[in-house]
Amino acid sequence: MASNLEEATREYVDLRWKSAVSYGMPLLTRMLEREQMWPGGLKYQQVVENADQEILVQEYGPNDGLTGGSVDLFDKPEWLAAYLQIPVEIDVDERVMNLPKTDAQLINIRDKVGENALRSLKQWMNKRIYGSANDSEIDSRHTYLQGIVSALLKDRTYGTITRTSASNTNNFWQAADYDEESTAAVINKTNLDNWIDSVVEYADSPQDLLIIMGPTLWNRLKAIMDAQNAWEVKGQMATQGFTSMTYNGVEIAKDHTLDRMTSRGYTGGRTNHKDGTGAGLDGSGSYTGDQFVFVLDLSTWHLRYFQDEETGPFEMTDFFQQDKIIGGKEMKMARFKWKGNLTCDLPNRNLMRTNVS
Repeated sequence: MASNLEEATREYVDLRWKSAVSYGMPLLTRMLEREQMWPGGLKYQQVVENADQEILVQEYGPNDGLTGGSVDLFDKPEWLAAYLQIPVEIDVDERVMNLPKTDAQLINIRDKVGENALRSLKQWMNKRIYGSANDSEIDSRHTYLQGIVSALLKDRTYGTITRTSASNTNNFWQAADYDEESTAAVINKTNLDNWIDSVVEYADSPQDLLIIMGPTLWNRLKAIMDAQNAWEVKGQMATQGFTSMTYNGVEIAKDHTLDRMTSRGYTGGRTNHKDGTGAGLDGSGSYTGDQFVFVLDLSTWHLRYFQDEETGPFEMTDFFQQDKIIGGKEMKMARFKWKGNLTCDLPNRNLMRTNVS
């Protein structure tokens, strides 16, 4: 017998973003607090400044002719939309045997069915957020949910803009200090300061920064900080679902899912992309999530989503009786849906390290 009850109807499902999805996810929680979520269309576009005009500066004397010229200053990255859905089914046994509120109903799980479905959707989104999906893997209009690594992985096309460091192609669109992306590093205060400096060079304020790492590196760093009294508590586990500390005004968050991530997704998970690139991190097979450190400028990240009518980021369809169709089973089914994408406006204000111990 299945475990879903007919009482898991829309009015019992909390579709609010914070409780349904962001709990325990440092990046999405901080984005929510900064109110950086906007409804969007099928394709997201923006204009970015990709150069300056310094090469046009001329030093001249009174008898020199003055030069002219112009520089192309702008580019237009774009992102496609990602669609996610998860079904919720109620079979006839659940409806007939488990619905009545009698002593036979040992547990009232009417509000648990929707929570479980949304939590499962959250887990899938979390895999994608730490992934390296291309932005054109479904068709010309739709893609997988883009990840942090999608934006920060060296020399990978992102937002339709190609990046090639060997030929200095669009290096303005690379992550900060991208040449050191996979260089072996040890977690310590010196490296932390260097990584922060690399991002602050471009960021407007260090207060916008969020550093994310898995428990292995976070606990190792905390031990160093404890010995020097160099940190203070930031996050509240009870309300945010994650733990963080503050170092020189910069928040460092522990994301428990990172230590379970491999280049092919979660350990044992099925999150590979059609093109063979693993959703979990960089897809190289060389590094696992417990070796990754992200230094993110939150002002450059946006979770853009469709808002269907007034349902918020998530939509839950009505339950449909399947036996209305010839050959259909006596079963009801509804679907949770999410449509949107995670975008980074300026990768060069962010930094990624893939080989930290």
